[in-house]
Amino acid sequence: MNSSPDYIENAMYGRKWMARLIVLLVGMKSVATERDASSESQKVVKEQTQKLLSWCVAKETEGLQKDCSKSDKVLGEASSALVLSFLANFDCMSVDRLHELEWLNPVLLSWCTRSKSESIQKAIHDLLEKTSPASPKAAARTSEESESAPAPAPARQVLSADV
Repeated sequence: MNSSPDYIENAMYGRKWMARLIVLLVGMKSVATERDASSESQKVVKEQTQKLLSWCVAKETEGLQKDCSKSDKVLGEASSALVLSFLANFDCMSVDRLHELEWLNPVLLSWCTRSKSESIQKAIHDLLEKTSPASPKAAARTSEESESAPAPAPARQVLSADV
């Protein structure tokens, strides 16, 4: 019996670490506050976020097919869990920090709108509402800015090791 990990396990493991790296990079003030959206660090974070989300949603979709294998179902569920924990990291960030992330926009997050998971749909809706300039939360942020400008809270990493 072969005890080495399957290539799918390796791919999922790599995606988990990529998600952690993205969250760490986003949490770095030097990356998050770069005003030049074309900077190398912002490009890497944006591209890797898009790749991560598109891969996870594709695997989730494959796992929902009627004729899929059990391993496809398991991978789809694990992919959904990874997306949820990844989005939870952004939800923990302050509105100010989210507005500094100019690359985090509805176009990038549209990959998640293709998900069949109600939890992912809700997480995306909440995140888009939080980052929208027209949202009540953003309006409250604007009025607070005129009174005082608190330092943005650092990103809190909530990616679980067993996803």
